[in-house]
Amino acid sequence: MTRIHQRVSSGKNEWRHQFSFRCARSAQHAIWIFAVMAFLASMMMAQSSSQLNGSVQDPSGASVANANITLTDTATGFQRKATSNASGLYQFLDLPPGEYRLEATATGFAKIVVSNVTIQVKLPSTVPLRLQVAGETTSVNVEGEAPLINRTDASLGNVVAGDQIAELPIAARNVVQLLSLQPGVAYIGGIAEDNRATDTRSGAVNGMRSDQSNVTLDGVEVNDQNFGYAFTSVLTVPPDSVQEFRVTTANSTADSGYSSGAQVALATKSGTNSFHGSAYEYNRNTIFGANEPFLKNSQLSSGQSNTAPKLLYNVFGATAGGPIKKDRLFFFANYEGFRQAKGSSALRTVPSPALRAGDLLYLCANPSSCPGGTVNGVSNVPSGYYALGPAQIKAMDPLGIGVNQAVLSVLQQYPASNENAGDGSNTLGYRFASNADSTWNTYILKGDWHINSSGSETLFVRGQTQNQKNPGEQQFPGQPAATSTLDDSKGVTVGLTSLLNSRLVNDFRWGFIRQGGKTGGN
Repeated sequence: MTRIHQRVSSGKNEWRHQFSFRCARSAQHAIWIFAVMAFLASMMMAQSSSQLNGSVQDPSGASVANANITLTDTATGFQRKATSNASGLYQFLDLPPGEYRLEATATGFAKIVVSNVTIQVKLPSTVPLRLQVAGETTSVNVEGEAPLINRTDASLGNVVAGDQIAELPIAARNVVQLLSLQPGVAYIGGIAEDNRATDTRSGAVNGMRSDQSNVTLDGVEVNDQNFGYAFTSVLTVPPDSVQEFRVTTANSTADSGYSSGAQVALATKSGTNSFHGSAYEYNRNTIFGANEPFLKNSQLSSGQSNTAPKLLYNVFGATAGGPIKKDRLFFFANYEGFRQAKGSSALRTVPSPALRAGDLLYLCANPSSCPGGTVNGVSNVPSGYYALGPAQIKAMDPLGIGVNQAVLSVLQQYPASNENAGDGSNTLGYRFASNADSTWNTYILKGDWHINSSGSETLFVRGQTQNQKNPGEQQFPGQPAATSTLDDSKGVTVGLTSLLNSRLVNDFRWGFIRQGGKTGGN
């Protein structure tokens, strides 16, 4: 008979919405904006976009008004235009992360081009522009660079870029574990990771409890609501699907999430105007693995060979991305499979030879009065113990039935003990290498649409489904796993960005996440 215990109801749907309205506004918009933000306060979430600010000046340092500024994503052709104000300031809001080219022109001045302007997730950038007088030169080319210090707002945190994610070793393929490289983050792993249901040290940021961190994927919250583990996403996030992410450890801005801890914003890769893809595989096996010492002793004591628990670890996958329509419509896809055949040292309680024969041993109230040896026909009784054989047990039974033969036949089915465990007399221990085969499959598909050529309207849709089967330990060798956990979470995210004017952006994010899972036992 199989019993299924619902850990997370597979029919439970968790609706996670996001609608953010962000703007740099003039005085006449203040009351209207305040009312809208108050109404939507409960749905404000951290975004995965960023912004670019700067000033335009002439060679003497004076401000240049009405300069025409164009920002172009070199990979996708995404383009935004702006005009410097009377103070020479310009701003681009709600930009997706990527590499950009910045161009500026003004009457009487030579064109200036700044290439390789890096826009990073949740990290505002500032690029000042110094124009040269026309006639002295036709154009000025400047090489941009990623900002090392955030000089726009007071938020503290670092960005982990795609090349860092690809090059830094991540044992569990969980990109958020790279947060441990940043100041203020305590991610100690090990025992704390195994006991994270009760140990809040694994994932604490600046002393805050580990369950106070907030993780968003493409602007929608993906925290594990059931357990609240730090830096854990309901949806699996393969490293090869992540463009970059940022953790804000302190002083997060008003558009961030509801929690008091770190704000983690992950951004999924997008397609570009050129087709690109990758294939990867990681493998680890038992050849160079050492045996667990207690398992080794149990194997040798029972005449078995010294064999380490099985460990076959295989992660493989592929990514693909490219244009459906140049400059306008793109796709990105990622599949990742995980296969693990892992053995662990399992200890079970089994009946002792005396109990198998229907004999019971118990500790004497006065151990010195019990010399041991042969007691009531039971041999090899240890000193300090007394024994009851089948005859004594039958005499004590009011019905005179005595030892139940059906129970004895069940006790005979247990494997012979190989370790001194249990109570040491009626029960002993049996240690063995328990094998469990885990299977994970993750499918991700994202589409990006530049609705118009001006870049003022963009839309993206990201869908993901996964199937993860994690069997527990075997009860005894040759038997199926005692329990098995299935995670079939799914999620869809839709984001629409509308540039209403140079100071007002409407950013709408909607997410639907179905956190599913069940644990079954035989």
